[in-house]
Amino acid sequence: IYVNPVGAQQLRRTQQELTGSLIWELFPAAVAGPSHLAYERSMRLRETVRIEQYYPPLDCWFDIFAYPIDFDDRVGIGVHFADVTARRRREERLARNEEAMARAQQIAGVGSWHWHIDTEVVQWSAETYRLLAFEEDYQPTTAWMEEFVHPDDLARNLEAIQHTLETNARYDLVIRMRPRDGSTRICHVLGVAERDETGRALALFGTMQDITERTRLERAAAQDKRDLQNALRAARMANYAWNIECDVMDWSPEYFELTGLDPATFTPARENVLARIHPDDAANVRATSAAAIIVAA
Repeated sequence: IYVNPVGAQQLRRTQQELTGSLIWELFPAAVAGPSHLAYERSMRLRETVRIEQYYPPLDCWFDIFAYPIDFDDRVGIGVHFADVTARRRREERLARNEEAMARAQQIAGVGSWHWHIDTEVVQWSAETYRLLAFEEDYQPTTAWMEEFVHPDDLARNLEAIQHTLETNARYDLVIRMRPRDGSTRICHVLGVAERDETGRALALFGTMQDITERTRLERAAAQDKRDLQNALRAARMANYAWNIECDVMDWSPEYFELTGLDPATFTPARENVLARIHPDDAANVRATSAAAIIVAA
């Protein structure tokens, strides 16, 4: 074989070692491997073959291009090869990062989307496909918002997108989405415009988080609080919470109503409250509260 200086350097050998030698004797780990088979195919079929191969002894990836050549009355092959280890490492890191991002989105229930304005190409992350109940072979169009946003939320959604494209404001909305499965999901959608050096909007990148369950729980908690307040008001009762360590009390509105105290001027705290207790009851209240603190501790 003959190898030029650059090739010898990539193979971690000198030209003197390589010239005239049998390649498989110098690189026995490659015997019966992809490059060996590619060279044999190129020689036998007289066709061009291109492969990429990892060679463990050198811990390198090579892009290999083998093609038939003639030497007067003999036939052989020529081989162009390049060390593409750096590129493959970048691709591997990118693949790992994309996998980690996909797992993080799945755990958090957050999908992402990317709308390229000039080419009208729309890309969804795997989690967005899941949120909208589509298989990943579905190709979304620029009209995907119109298709899946609830009609009652569509106008303000499109207005928010237009405002983001025209300004540097962030697109930030809670809207109802209608996935393909027919359900209605409440989603928190965020987006920013990507611009060129002149400030022209090139794309819109955003995230989508399904907050349906969280919203349901928040609404249920708010309703429970309203129900409790109505029950306390009807029964002429009140409730409070007392943080003993910092001596801060949280009174319900009914507590202020029952005591006739103004929340703007009165700070609920132990001594402030005890000062309002009738003298005949003050000692008993102090003792009871002290006993309660001991039991709690």
